[in-house]
Amino acid sequence: MKETKNTNEYTASPKVSLIMKVYNGEKYLREAIDSVLAQTFEDFEFLIMDDASSDSSVEIVESYTDSRIRLIKNEKNLGIVAGQNLLISEAKGEYVAVMDCDDISYPTRLEKQVEFLDKHPDYILCGSYRNEIKDGKVEESTKVRRLKPETLRFALYFINPITHSSLMFRSSMYKEEGIQYGPEKVAEDYGAIVDMAKNHPIALIPERLVAYRFVGESVSNTCGDALYEASRNIRLRMLQSVEDGLMKGRSKKPSKESLIILEKFYKREMQAGDTKSLFEAIRELADYEGADIEPHANAYYIVADVITEYILTVKSYNMTMWKILRDSDVKHLTSIKTDLGRKLLVACLLHIRRRG
Repeated sequence: MKETKNTNEYTASPKVSLIMKVYNGEKYLREAIDSVLAQTFEDFEFLIMDDASSDSSVEIVESYTDSRIRLIKNEKNLGIVAGQNLLISEAKGEYVAVMDCDDISYPTRLEKQVEFLDKHPDYILCGSYRNEIKDGKVEESTKVRRLKPETLRFALYFINPITHSSLMFRSSMYKEEGIQYGPEKVAEDYGAIVDMAKNHPIALIPERLVAYRFVGESVSNTCGDALYEASRNIRLRMLQSVEDGLMKGRSKKPSKESLIILEKFYKREMQAGDTKSLFEAIRELADYEGADIEPHANAYYIVADVITEYILTVKSYNMTMWKILRDSDVKHLTSIKTDLGRKLLVACLLHIRRRG
């Protein structure tokens, strides 16, 4: 590993360390770097690791003269996990911000995240909502909501709500608890976020502070099966932590039966007869995390998304399942005015069974 830096006015103790790992990222790298250097908040170091690229990535980074840039050049490719962990170990800032080399940080990103963490010293991390860049066009992503920490912790059992390039975390808490990326080779950021959220509140700033770029080589586009397996394993470890009583500050943990149902859900082994048990498991898990899942409450949309996934992946259908859903708080999912509702009704009427 070789490190180079510009020598003009380098800050030895920056407020923020923004880290970026690069591997053959020349296509969008300059746009990403420019977005960081255009931040309204200026007290940061910019750690860029080139992971043995074979393109012009190093030359692009070295063309900048900004003294905040520190370039680390790996002679051999370390890979995503080892590279990210090394970058974090090199970070000198009170806060560590993360950026992928094909994404964009909007000008006020660091300013607003630093302001939030300064005002909330008990929070370990904050992320933000995002725009998405597809085929050069910028589109709004998920609807912006003001989500409570309890809602975000509940969400982590089913999704990762924090875009990696929007992540900023408190370095002292992260390092004191020995948190690292991995062991998964994909979804590695999800695992780190889960570990940070176990014992600390987390936040999602209700603004779009970053843009996430969809590219053909991205992990989400090329490693679908591996991504699913890694995410499933992270969620299974969360359940194990619940069962082992390792989560602090929670209420009564879910029953053994509910944990088994959630495990079946993660493994996509659900049957029509599991509908009522799944609702009960979700309810117990929400109570455990203190999340409000009543209709139109802060965490209600997560339940709707979970049940939608259940409908799409259940191995068998029957009318009892349909009636339970029809009488539930997510009855809108059974509406025959929607494509999902029509397909669900037909599947339940015909008692369709899926293969595999």
